[in-house]
Amino acid sequence: MIVLIDGDHLLARCYYATSDSAAKYGGVRAFISSLRRIINDYVPQYVVVCWGDRREKLWRRKQYPAYKAHRTSAPEELVNQLVLLKQLLTSMGVSQTLCEGFEADDVIASLALETQKFHVPVGIVSGDHDLFQLIIDEPSPVFCLIPSSSGYRKIKTADVVAKYGIEPSQLPHMMAMVGEKGDGIAGIPGIGKKRAVAYIKGEATAAVKATIEAHKELIEQNLTLVDLRSIDMEEFPSSTLQVGHQPFRQKEVMKLLLSIGLFGKSSSLYYDILSMMQVYYSIREKKAVSIEELTGEL
Repeated sequence: MIVLIDGDHLLARCYYATSDSAAKYGGVRAFISSLRRIINDYVPQYVVVCWGDRREKLWRRKQYPAYKAHRTSAPEELVNQLVLLKQLLTSMGVSQTLCEGFEADDVIASLALETQKFHVPVGIVSGDHDLFQLIIDEPSPVFCLIPSSSGYRKIKTADVVAKYGIEPSQLPHMMAMVGEKGDGIAGIPGIGKKRAVAYIKGEATAAVKATIEAHKELIEQNLTLVDLRSIDMEEFPSSTLQVGHQPFRQKEVMKLLLSIGLFGKSSSLYYDILSMMQVYYSIREKKAVSIEELTGEL
């Protein structure tokens, strides 16, 4: 199994969950804790943390200037923790990707679809429901793992149908009609999710159908922005971060944690990282599918 992590989303969630805490670098610590739980609960043989480029450099911004233009800048402390986390993951040997001009969602979509050729299950870690469109149950499953009170909950096709009333592959068309307020993408006036779903299922009233079909150009424009399945992996520039199996560089991890005061008697982060990576490397070496297979070896 491969796990693809939306690094931007997970770090932001970790940061805001701990920003009122006295713990130093709370976002980084919580991210490592989340990564440890994902490895223990889902036993991936390969993990890739995917990051997005800066908003002003995104291809969507160039195509649609209003894209995320209303969003405020990230707090300086969050940016500092982002830089630190990337350095730490590199020293730990965890694969990361960042492709100039693209968002984490784009990279995740391309990697998830590419792995279909190899019949490898893929788990996508993110709270971004836009990624639900990538869910496939068979022949090689792609599912989403969203944060819950008990860890990470697996989202499959049946969950999407229960929530929206349509299949995952139909979500981009709903999004194109409704728009994405959080991203600054305008939808069809008067068309919400219920009416969009009714249209997709062929159950819309004549008035709703006429309204939607009068906005075909808007729908086509929005589809280019929201349909992650249309992203061509060959369009991606080379990642600016390390992809592929990397060694665990113990001295670098220790030095980095020491430089920010997170190594020593006051912090167990180094030992948490060490034990987590021991499990992760053992999973890869043994091609294990459960933690029980590693009992007695760790």
